Amino acid sequence: MSFDPESKIKNSEILFRAFHYDQWDYLKDRVSSSVFKSSNSISVDRDGERVEKDIISAFRTRKNYESCGLVKNLAQFYLEINCTLKPDKLPDNIYHALVDKLNGIGTTNSIARKLAKDSNLVIMAELK
Repeated sequence: MSFDPESKIKNSEILFRAFHYDQWDYLKDRVSSSVFKSSNSISVDRDGERVEKDIISAFRTRKNYESCGLVKNLAQFYLEINCTLKPDKLPDNIYHALVDKLNGIGTTNSIARKLAKDSNLVIMAELK
């Protein structure tokens, strides 16, 4: 298969979101809702038919990787909690997509809490 970065995001796709260490809730052992709360669209990366190992390798090349982590959620979950998903290919990232609340820009506190609770940790860079 060949990934089309402008194709509609399928329910079965996995979406990845980077976070900073200060957004990790050590008591709950998950990201805080601040990772998903924004008055602007939130950026995610589509799996783009890549295996997770390749996604992690690409993530490790990012600036400030040492102070970040990566979580994932199923695209279907975003849709179930009334989010819209829009492909948003960038010159340096064909997997980029945007998430917004239904009929608006950004996300609500409720959406952010649900996404934080549903997210699964993919990787956390080692603290130096």
